[in-house]
Amino acid sequence: MNVWMLYCALFFTNAFVFVNSESERIIYTLFSTPKTWNEARDICETQNGQLLKLTGQDIVDRLKYLDKAVWNNATFASNQAMWHGLHQPPGMHSFMYQDCSPVPSSINTINITNSYCTVTSAWDLNFHERTCNTKNIFVCQRFEGACWYEPIQGKRGTGATTTVSLSNVQPTDCALECHNISMTLTVQECWAFAHNEVNFTCELYLLNGTVTSPSVYYLDTGKYVADLDYALYVKRCVEGSLDENSYTDVENTSIQALSGCAYNSSQHNYSYSGSICYCSSSDQPPIPEPLSLEEKVAKILEALTIDSKNTSAAIRLLVSVQDDRPSAHSLGLLGVALLCTVFGGLLLLDLNLLYEHLRNFIKRF
Repeated sequence: MNVWMLYCALFFTNAFVFVNSESERIIYTLFSTPKTWNEARDICETQNGQLLKLTGQDIVDRLKYLDKAVWNNATFASNQAMWHGLHQPPGMHSFMYQDCSPVPSSINTINITNSYCTVTSAWDLNFHERTCNTKNIFVCQRFEGACWYEPIQGKRGTGATTTVSLSNVQPTDCALECHNISMTLTVQECWAFAHNEVNFTCELYLLNGTVTSPSVYYLDTGKYVADLDYALYVKRCVEGSLDENSYTDVENTSIQALSGCAYNSSQHNYSYSGSICYCSSSDQPPIPEPLSLEEKVAKILEALTIDSKNTSAAIRLLVSVQDDRPSAHSLGLLGVALLCTVFGGLLLLDLNLLYEHLRNFIKRF
């Protein structure tokens, strides 16, 4: 029953969006060991994620940034083909992603006749057919961990579609207004702000749909100008990591893409399709270890379980020792005798006074 309640709590926590709650980061992990499509899918699902969902140029530019900043140019240097989630499930005649969402019109698909899986090369939007049991590197994406604002001292931003000025504010006020104004102006989103640490003013930098790759726009240092009075806060809703494990225990050489729509991205409180990424922290949170839902429940149960060795009864057993030696009994009796002597002596000293009070009380009746 407790496990079921925890499952429900986790589902409803992820399923509903609260306006003032922090958004989750989307984390892209590059797996450098080549795997078949089904093996790659299994690894992603085990880590509570899905194979890369490449839906537009903004995603491509995010990956280019991560490849340079996090993955040490691992994909560009080798120009390797890479699996992504686009596949043709058994019995169907159309391609879809691992979460069973359809292919958007922005994708340049080719006529795939003999294979059920596709790869992309050098981070473009032209997909090519590939037999599912061949092995390629791959990227998993998952939503986990709060997004954050990266502070960059002595800088301001440039190139914003709209700049909004605020007065008499702290960085936390700017972060909140950055979120609120994005919710109001649905065609634009605030992706960074600069706070003047001398006169406590703030500039919010908003980008609209005409700007290429807004999620990584202000990660480009070419968009900064020097100003010692300011600190630039850049919204980090995208992170990357590198996984070099071999995963030899995962094996699946099927020539078909065995997909069951197990991953549901709509359960997460931030997606890049119309939602607003809200961050309120200026401290970089660590990237959490990828855990399945079952592992998360196990960790919660472990945190809620009381350690039997740390209870008061257990501690008393450790500090209380029974001693049956004659000398111990003698010392105990001596202590009792001393206590009786002290309190008995006090009683004897006041015995006459007690007797007089008792006799006067009886005479009244």
